Amino acid sequence: MLKKFGTIGAVALLLLSGTQSVLAAPIPSNRDKAEERAAAVPLEVRKLLGDKRALSELNAGELRRRARLAKSFAKLDGLSASLQERLSQIALEAQAEFESRQQSQAEAPEPAPEQPVAEPEPEQSVSEGEPRRPERKPRAEEPNVETPADPAPEPETPVVTAEAEERAQRFLRSSGSVEGMNDRELRVRLDEVRQLMSDANISPRTQLALRKLLQRERIILRDRVAAVRQQREAAADERRRRVQEGAGETVVQPEITIDTPPERVVRDRRNSEDLSEDELRRRLEVTVEVERDEDAATRERLRERMQRDRRILRQRMVEERRRRAEELERNARTDDIEIEVNVRPERRVRDVFEAEANDEQLEDVLVSAPRRKVRGRFSLDDIEEREDLREAMPRIEIDTIRFGFNESFVREEEIENLDRVASIIERVLRKSPREKFLIEGHTDAVGGGDYNRALSRQRAEAVKRALTEFYVIPSRNLLTVGLGERYLRIPTQEAEAENRRVSVSRATPLLGELD
Repeated sequence: MLKKFGTIGAVALLLLSGTQSVLAAPIPSNRDKAEERAAAVPLEVRKLLGDKRALSELNAGELRRRARLAKSFAKLDGLSASLQERLSQIALEAQAEFESRQQSQAEAPEPAPEQPVAEPEPEQSVSEGEPRRPERKPRAEEPNVETPADPAPEPETPVVTAEAEERAQRFLRSSGSVEGMNDRELRVRLDEVRQLMSDANISPRTQLALRKLLQRERIILRDRVAAVRQQREAAADERRRRVQEGAGETVVQPEITIDTPPERVVRDRRNSEDLSEDELRRRLEVTVEVERDEDAATRERLRERMQRDRRILRQRMVEERRRRAEELERNARTDDIEIEVNVRPERRVRDVFEAEANDEQLEDVLVSAPRRKVRGRFSLDDIEEREDLREAMPRIEIDTIRFGFNESFVREEEIENLDRVASIIERVLRKSPREKFLIEGHTDAVGGGDYNRALSRQRAEAVKRALTEFYVIPSRNLLTVGLGERYLRIPTQEAEAENRRVSVSRATPLLGELD
């Protein structure tokens, strides 16, 4: 089911490449292809990426200019996703270095004034918000927001405390010990790192170091969870194979698996109808990653194939929904799921990340009673506006659905990542049909507040559509809100994938539906 986590881990590791330039990757031997890709990158962007000076060699004005240009260029349409991420990383590192120097100067008795440096504006026009990747579907419903003429104000320097800095340094020093931790210990550590970052009492340089640490260590935990699921799925596949063989059925071995080299996947010319669901998903995942590097004719052919693959995959998932309904009906009498009503203060159910949690933890979140006594009935607007109500119920952060820059749709090949959460909701509704679940949409802090709230609502609605179309979940049982950038998981003004997400919680106790 989540066999794609190997690909996700690889993409996340690419984001950690730090000072390595995207343009330093091996150049294809086909000269025309290399020239075509280079020409697609604006000259000013290439100049910025070609500046190999260390941050320590730049004065304050040059640091600000580098951060400002990189941030603007990262919003340009037409650049590859990896190049956009690299530009965002350059802006983040330059801004952190600039703010670190400001902090040092503020503590010095007689700070030396910096010499002003001219900051010419880039010639390219830049769109507000987050640029979309070229292969994504059109989003006609999304507003077109232009960048204001004046640059956005720089974020305020956080109030740094010695205690927070020391805690952060302890985490950084102990990063080599996480491999020896069990899953529970690693989850606690990641929660503590996230909490420390959200308190924002650490310097920008330390904040950047913790972000990199969090990216590395969450991959370790997510790969562990994925590996356990893959083992279970492999065992289930083997059981099905034996049943088929015992019944005299022909067992077809897939030609595309998680271990198939990408170049073989791209060369696969079979019709979409001839592939299994797993093969369709794997072919889509690989093609999305590599098609932008192909020549124009090959890109067009691959994109047409992706459209056919997605259409067939969607049809298969709609058919699967009927099977799910029959299975739910068969298992209704033996299902032992229990929905909690009474508050138990000693049972503190924590928020979880879907990719980091096992099935039992996910179920705990979606059947638990409130964390504290909730008196009265509240509207959806109340829950959206009042943080105390929102925090009364634990939630699942659906981090297995990856929203790209400015995106608000769920790709067909990613919908299976909702399987575990959807299965629990289906079982809860089979036992208690009046239960309500709340889907919250979130964005990172790039872009304006109104725009981000609209975008976050669209993300929540996209997940609701997927849950109602492909699972046995009525639309009336799912509520949606858009919270924009109000609840950042990582407190940064930069583009941050962990902030672009949806979350799901059980809302019935707040709405009073069962009174």
